[in-house]
Amino acid sequence: MEYVYLVVSLPHLDLAGAPPFSSTELLLSCDGVLRQDHWQDLRAIVEDRTHDVRAPEARRLVGAETQLRNALARIRAQRAGVAYVARARRPTAFDARAAEAAARAMAAADPLARELALDRHRWTLLEEIAAQPAFGVQAVFAYAFRLRLVEKWAALSDEAGLDVALQVVQGNLAGSSL
Repeated sequence: MEYVYLVVSLPHLDLAGAPPFSSTELLLSCDGVLRQDHWQDLRAIVEDRTHDVRAPEARRLVGAETQLRNALARIRAQRAGVAYVARARRPTAFDARAAEAAARAMAAADPLARELALDRHRWTLLEEIAAQPAFGVQAVFAYAFRLRLVEKWAALSDEAGLDVALQVVQGNLAGSSL
């Protein structure tokens, strides 16, 4: 319970909502509040350098993600008819739900629905891990991971998608002889 004040002061996150602030702003606001080693791990999470995290509480979160990615790789390898080669990083624990979540997500025909199913599974795991023990550093780490998910989905908009589609079409037209 070393970070009670910090954890209770963090605004609620909703996967479908707007982020209350950026993950970089979270990192800056935690500077001087977290122990230095915890802050360094938070920085690694925010900067998507999860291979650099050291605290066991952060490694648990990274291990859950590794297990989910391994399950997805197994399914993709099976679909492609190639042998599955295990990742260099092994998960630190086993959760049977990872394989089930990967299978359910990969059953979706729509790639966006597939990604949403995977992120909902991630979100559930992050909430579970954040609660044990309450108000510990793992809650701060889980919050950072969830905030990154919120940022990811907030960045996906019809307008942004149309802009990318327009750039692709214009690029293709520029290279054609029409």
